[in-house]
Amino acid sequence: FLQVDNGYTYLEPGIYQHLDYVDSWICSSAKFPGGARKIAELIRARGLEPGIWFNPDFYNYELKPGQRDVICRDVNGRARGSLWIKHMPDMSDYTITNYYVPVFEAFKKAGFKYLKIDGLRHILFEGLNIAYEPKEAQRRLRNFALAARVALGDDVYLLGCWGMLTEIAGTFDACRI
Repeated sequence: FLQVDNGYTYLEPGIYQHLDYVDSWICSSAKFPGGARKIAELIRARGLEPGIWFNPDFYNYELKPGQRDVICRDVNGRARGSLWIKHMPDMSDYTITNYYVPVFEAFKKAGFKYLKIDGLRHILFEGLNIAYEPKEAQRRLRNFALAARVALGDDVYLLGCWGMLTEIAGTFDACRI
């Protein structure tokens, strides 16, 4: 495997008024003309399996009027963030279905056989656990992990990043600890 890490995106991925979330992850950039699909092709052409890094952050967060809020908030309504995650996703079924599943499907369609999902411990401990009761926080992260596995299928190697999290046990192939 050859994993492309952070820096391949068109701009900081997120929710923009003029761009779909999935496009903020897979479109061409000055460094990588041809976008995610071309990156995977170039890696395969060298005899390696293409892998790619993903962080379920909404680095940019520009909601359109009437668009649903999808980030974690504390009891005072303040948006949650951390050093590593700018806008903590709420990992609701809505967020998973409308933002993350399309990205996973796009990576698979582009030909990536390995996906590293980063920042999971931050999302759980600094976002979901602040915004929700512990069992609900765990359920949301687990649903995210299950959705990733279903969207990617068993033929894509899935690496969870930042710790051994029981919430993702049995869904990811490995965890970076």
